[in-house]
Amino acid sequence: MGASDKGSAIEPRWEAAKRALLQDPLKNANECAYLVSHLSSLVDEISTRTKPRPDDDGANKASKSSDVDLEDEKDARKRVVHIVHAVQKYFEHLQTEESIRSSESAASRKFREWTKEQIKSYQSCLRRCCASRATPAGLRAETIFAVLDSIKLEAGKRFNAESLDFVLRLVCCGDQLSGLLLEILTEEYFVFADVAYYGLKSLARLSEDVKSGKAEIPENDQSARENAVCNAFDLLCALTKTVGGFLNGGEASEMPLAERPCLSRRVAEAEEAGVGGAGANAATPIFLQEKAMRGRFTQAWLSFLRLDCLPGNVLRKSLTMLPDRVIPLMTTPILLSDILTNAVGHKGLVGILALHGLFVLVVSHDLEYPNFYRQLYNMLTAGTLLTKYRARFYRLVDTFLSTPLIPAYVVAAFVKRFARLALQAPPHGALLCMTFIFNLIRRHPSCSILLEGRGSGGTDPYDSLEADPAQARALDSSLWELETLRSHYHHEVQRFVQVFKRDMTRRNKYTEIDLEKFVERSYDETFVQENTKRLKLCGVRLPQKDRKTLF
Repeated sequence: MGASDKGSAIEPRWEAAKRALLQDPLKNANECAYLVSHLSSLVDEISTRTKPRPDDDGANKASKSSDVDLEDEKDARKRVVHIVHAVQKYFEHLQTEESIRSSESAASRKFREWTKEQIKSYQSCLRRCCASRATPAGLRAETIFAVLDSIKLEAGKRFNAESLDFVLRLVCCGDQLSGLLLEILTEEYFVFADVAYYGLKSLARLSEDVKSGKAEIPENDQSARENAVCNAFDLLCALTKTVGGFLNGGEASEMPLAERPCLSRRVAEAEEAGVGGAGANAATPIFLQEKAMRGRFTQAWLSFLRLDCLPGNVLRKSLTMLPDRVIPLMTTPILLSDILTNAVGHKGLVGILALHGLFVLVVSHDLEYPNFYRQLYNMLTAGTLLTKYRARFYRLVDTFLSTPLIPAYVVAAFVKRFARLALQAPPHGALLCMTFIFNLIRRHPSCSILLEGRGSGGTDPYDSLEADPAQARALDSSLWELETLRSHYHHEVQRFVQVFKRDMTRRNKYTEIDLEKFVERSYDETFVQENTKRLKLCGVRLPQKDRKTLF
């Protein structure tokens, strides 16, 4: 069964055991127990050893006399990796041995029980190696993948969600989630339907534990807490892409969810079949049921977005993903309304992105949000014309104002707000505001009354300080601001005002002005454009000889 004493002098005992186990797995099955035991010793040695200092002779002597001879970290990694590969290959081979799986003899049953114990011991060694901070980063990554690969060794009726949950919590709450590790997880593990399903379930529980303080994060370490949230967001984004491929098809998936491959073998979720909903096929595992997958996806995102410690960049990225990538995959998107309503109160890009999510819920999911345009109206300030996210902000504003169902008095208030902003804004901002004014009046011809020079006693009935656009009395006013802009110092602004001389009631005669011509422009671009412009030659009258001043 094992290598001879003479052979052990030629090659290490663990190498001889590995070679014998791979040559004849059934005959040399006892070598598996030896390799698992040796792996446990290696892990204990790695977990307890410290780097010897040059002046620490005692530590060096203790290291040399150790039962497990480790020359350096590279040798330790080599041994662990070779043993893990051999043991994993051995257990996978047993999965294909039909004579062992189907036999009901006492010897076969005893052998299967022994194998289960060895698998548990093997998985325990891998977890200890992953969890130890003394483990080198490269070896830790190797054992993380080995823990995930060990899921396929489970031959029972239940998916080994504990191993997956262990890995996801480890990479979220630690410092192991590098770009390469995330890429491998996405491309080699999340593509399995069962891993994606239970990964979403694990991330939902992790988010709830972070919120309640039960996660393994130092209580007062805000940096570690934010790092864990960022790692969870990266994993959730990767799973969102994968689940979107499962449910929507396209490039990420060429087969329906029910035909997707699974990492575990012979899994039958009979005890959880009820989660998939009434009428679900009892023979279909729950993670291959579309409704159950959408339910887990919904719970994962809701739990994450309800965290009160989301960093600003994570919140912005999350809100950006909601309309196109998250809401279409959720079972009950209306549950996002409270989260989005709270986020609307933020200033800047976060507020407008949250408003975009509410807009999708109002239009596509029958959400009643009567304060939508009031919130949008109060977001339009002079500061938004100078921010770096100006283009995204005003593209969304144009989307919100494109519906013809907005009442005329509300549209008129927006027209007046843009007119006032044009007076305060630099040239590129004034051009953008006048583009909105033109397009809004064209979409709503009843607002063309604002172009008539009305007013009483030189006062403007429009109340610019009113927070509610419906109460601003904009329809009683007029666009006197356009007449002021005719005297603007920039020639483009002066020229643009001339477009309002057209008959705005004849919608078929004029098209809307393309917003993209102005939404990306900045003050610097305008200055460079004017500064590099070639001026035409013109005559200049010289002052008289007897004049001592220029004017």
